[in-house]
Amino acid sequence: MKKSVFTYFIPVFLILLLVCFFACDYNFQWPKEIEIKIETPELSFNANTEDFEFATLFGDLDKFDVGAGDAKLLKCTNTPILTYVIYIELYNGSIGSVLPDYFDFFAGLGVTDFETTEDQLLLWAEESIDIEPPVLTGTPLESFSLKPLTSRAYISGANPDFVDVLKVELFTGTETHLFGRSQSSNISKDATEYHGTSLPPSKNEFQVVFDEDLIVNFNVTLMGGETIYTEWLDNLNVKLELAIWFACEFVAGPGGAEIELPFTDMMMGGGDSDLFGRESADDESFTEMIENITLGIQLSTNPFPNAVFVVENPPDMHLESSITGRILGISIDKEDLVYPFKPEFFIKFEEGDEIIVPRVFSLEKLGFKAKLRYVVDAPKFEFPIKVRPEPWF
Repeated sequence: MKKSVFTYFIPVFLILLLVCFFACDYNFQWPKEIEIKIETPELSFNANTEDFEFATLFGDLDKFDVGAGDAKLLKCTNTPILTYVIYIELYNGSIGSVLPDYFDFFAGLGVTDFETTEDQLLLWAEESIDIEPPVLTGTPLESFSLKPLTSRAYISGANPDFVDVLKVELFTGTETHLFGRSQSSNISKDATEYHGTSLPPSKNEFQVVFDEDLIVNFNVTLMGGETIYTEWLDNLNVKLELAIWFACEFVAGPGGAEIELPFTDMMMGGGDSDLFGRESADDESFTEMIENITLGIQLSTNPFPNAVFVVENPPDMHLESSITGRILGISIDKEDLVYPFKPEFFIKFEEGDEIIVPRVFSLEKLGFKAKLRYVVDAPKFEFPIKVRPEPWF
């Protein structure tokens, strides 16, 4: 229910009457005016998020090309950060048909073991896998770069001992990585989501930079001078996998960056009027009782560690405050509430500051707390007021 100034005046008036009738040994002077101070009435409202997907502040981070073939983009469902797994099944099958001819020769003789002669290339990528990163140009993140991504390779096979005589080279752009046997990732080739909170374990871990296209190739080489046991040749299935942990964490580039927040349109409905409904600079119906207001914006989580919240009302007002927890808050003095008051909101980043994009991100509350000071004329009485010389109780 909306309260008027008269509602606050009633208790003040009663207190003055009590003072008048129960004070001792002084002549009471009736005040000409009464000042009512109300420290923190809250003028708050739920944010209108129906017409705005707040997560789109960061662009369409799931709209990037993982290439063709066996590359898959899996959305993580249990991570606090918006994360994807780029999963590539590089090879999965038998390599018996590509082994040197002398393998069949020695196996036909019935020997239990023999030695490989020299390094021999067995498998290679028929076609490179080209993965395009999300496009940041033209989005609020265009002044940011993606942090290096943790990647893991998985080299497994039906016969682990045979996998140990193979040298696996993985090429990511200009980088070459040499890997040995590990467990399988156990990621299904047909999966569309990933429910873990990190990549499956593997000793084959490295970092990839994903600001430009990521070109993936591989070679599998049989190493010379290794002992081969003919019993291994009964099952020669080998599986090569690559998984990239795409956590959406970005770093501001040289010169820093700014991201504009859409609160003005959300509060004013896209209109050009004053935020407080004033129609001219002479309208003081709102500001005459305001000492200052505090703007509070509550997010479901804070994606902006170390950044600064900025509120501007051109041409003169520019206010900044550090972001604490999930609240973007700033105090605005009465002198800054000039007409027309249509503030603009930004998050300001210095070079190296990070954005950590939450998987679930929403605006929970948007509102004001006002410190009010209101003066009303005191009522006049035609009769004298007598003060008791002593308390009656």
